[in-house]
Order: sequence, then structure tokens, then C-alpha cells
Amino acid sequence: MGINSIKKFEEEVLFTQTDIGYIKSFFHKWTEGFVHDGEESFKDYRYRKCFSTIPIKDKELIKFVVNKLKPFGVKSINHGIQLMKYGEGNYFRTHRDYSPTKYSWRYKSLVTQLSESSEYEGGTLLIKGRPMKKDLGNTVMFDSNIPHEVMELTKGTRITMVLWLSKEDII
Repeated sequence: MGINSIKKFEEEVLFTQTDIGYIKSFFHKWTEGFVHDGEESFKDYRYRKCFSTIPIKDKELIKFVVNKLKPFGVKSINHGIQLMKYGEGNYFRTHRDYSPTKYSWRYKSLVTQLSESSEYEGGTLLIKGRPMKKDLGNTVMFDSNIPHEVMELTKGTRITMVLWLSKEDII
């Protein structure tokens, strides 16, 4: 699959429960999420209230994840892997992952569901207003310039794996 043949949006269950346990085992410390205005990073609850891990670049983990993402044409992950955690009352308002200043390299955004849908209520990922499936292991890849949001969680905890790919990361 060439870079020009990739659809603007793909969604498929690519990770098993065992895969997800393995991925989660690499992450231990959560920090409050920030927003970025192109120049600086800061807390702003008007837009985002959730927790994230520091992106890691563990070679073993990246090799494992890249192998699982081959159906989406992913050949590398050069900017690390990060987890996001949403608890009750957490959300991430409509935003784009691409920015012409700070994040101009972001070509594709990828989100993988690491929580069972029965573990939380609310917290739906919407891409251009369309709800994504909440199946465990469901992975969605979309253009980083597409508006998306995570609706407010009303109960439980939702954990996702997020990563951003440059054009060089795609076959």
C-alpha cells in the first residue's frame, strides 16, 4: 500500500487482550494532560482534562506495535508511543493533532482502545462527529488534521494508546 493509497480513515481490531497487557506493562507514571498552542504547553480545562504518560521509544515495544499495525501500512514509529487515561469527568474537546508550527510532522494519528467498553461510560472518540467503536483492541488511524474529540467520561476509566506518524512512518 503506497502513501497515496491510504484512506483518510481506517478502523479495525488489531490488538488482543494479551497484546494490550503487554503494551500496558511498559507504562507506569501518569501526568496531567496539557494543551499546546503552537508555542507553549499548559493546562486548560476548557479543552482537555485527562492524564497521559510520557511518550516512550522502547525498541522492543515499538517493534511489537509496528508489527501489529502492518495492516494500516505502518513501517516505523519515530516519535514514541503514549497512553492516555480518562476518568470520570475527563474529556478532550474538539482539536486537531497537526499544527503548522509545533507538530507539522504529524501526518497520521492513531488511537487504540486498551479498555473494555464495559469498564466505562461516555468517553466516546468522535472523528468528524462520527463515533468510533469501543471494542477492546480497536484501532483507528486518521489524518492528523481531522477534527476529533473524546466526549466526557461519566463512569469508570478509559485507557488508549496514542501515537502520531510522519509520512516516513508509512509504507
